[in-house]
Amino acid sequence: MLECVRLRHQNLIFFLHMSFPLFELFLELREPLRLSPEDYHLLLSALELGFGQPQTANSQDSLKQLCRLLWLKTQDEATVRYFEGVFQQHCTAATTTAGSTTPNDSTAAPTATGSTTPNDSTAAPTATGSTTPDDSTSASPPPPPPTVPRPPQPPTPRRGPRTLSAFRGGDLPPPETSDEGYRLQPRDSPVQPRLTRRSWRKVRRLLRRGTTGQVDIAATLSQLATQGRCLSPPLEAKRVNILELLLLIDVEGSMVPFRFPRDCLLATIEPKHFERVEQYYFRNVPERFVYRSPKGADIRPFDNLFASLSPSRSVALIFSDGGAARGGYNSDRVTLTHDVLHQIHPHLHALVWVNPMPEDRWQGTTAEAIARDLQDLGSAMFELSQAGVSQALAQLRNHRLMTLTTNNPH
Repeated sequence: MLECVRLRHQNLIFFLHMSFPLFELFLELREPLRLSPEDYHLLLSALELGFGQPQTANSQDSLKQLCRLLWLKTQDEATVRYFEGVFQQHCTAATTTAGSTTPNDSTAAPTATGSTTPNDSTAAPTATGSTTPDDSTSASPPPPPPTVPRPPQPPTPRRGPRTLSAFRGGDLPPPETSDEGYRLQPRDSPVQPRLTRRSWRKVRRLLRRGTTGQVDIAATLSQLATQGRCLSPPLEAKRVNILELLLLIDVEGSMVPFRFPRDCLLATIEPKHFERVEQYYFRNVPERFVYRSPKGADIRPFDNLFASLSPSRSVALIFSDGGAARGGYNSDRVTLTHDVLHQIHPHLHALVWVNPMPEDRWQGTTAEAIARDLQDLGSAMFELSQAGVSQALAQLRNHRLMTLTTNNPH
């Protein structure tokens, strides 16, 4: 029993030797930096591989640099200063904790040696008189610790990764989803990439801009026929898509299970076919702020987006469940979404909403009310399927139906 206590104490000292409470720092930075459990596991994996080890005594620069590389997704000065302050606080707390555990370690050694002496006396009563004086007179704290702790020390570092791998769930089999033994693995895309890319390419508004560098044969022949000569052959005009695409994507909360289908849909967008593509993230409703990163970094006020939008060439796609995943009706969310839609629609040429939940799950939920509000604006909500996405993109390219020229009478 005492041996187990001593091993646990050594394991604690092993982690305190790093002078860093990893999990406590992760919990404090998780919400401001929008960290996920994968980010914490990534840091632990890097530490197990030897990264972040101090170069000098009492130096945490390498560990801080490792955390910055893995957790900081932005170069915003306010975010960096916040991270520096929290990291310094946790380093100070870890140093204080390590200093308080040092005397406990020194006091634990004699209790361990004292506990082994009675065990020897009970196992061999005749040798108690010879072993006890030897231990007391030779002051053998140095000999027993090297011989006793050495065997358990190699496995103690290995128990950490095993515990972490079990915590990550890597050794647990995935749950069965049917009697036939099939397993639910998000590998099938809800949309066909080839067809969806083709539909995205049709969302365009072409305008002549510049030249292709090739001779316009028809214009050259016409000039020869009318003027009898052509000293400078006209070049073909380059036709470019002037539409700008705005993506507003709901993340976290009930949208976490839809990360894979969301990425499949976003992968079908080819930015080179648009004048510009801007992608922002929000949670539930983009009421005041949006984020450039799904982790929540690089915060931007929602009102600042309007300056870069144009009613003649800006189209938007909103990806959110609209409250259909949780079910129920939330009047506050309906009101906030109503205000956001009516606030942004004068700055857009077209707007569609893609819902990852099936359409039959919208009934009686907040999503149904949002869908009605979209219809009042000349827009619509579509489910995340091949048919739904095709209809949504067809509405985006149907300028006559999707031009938002009238305000909602509400």
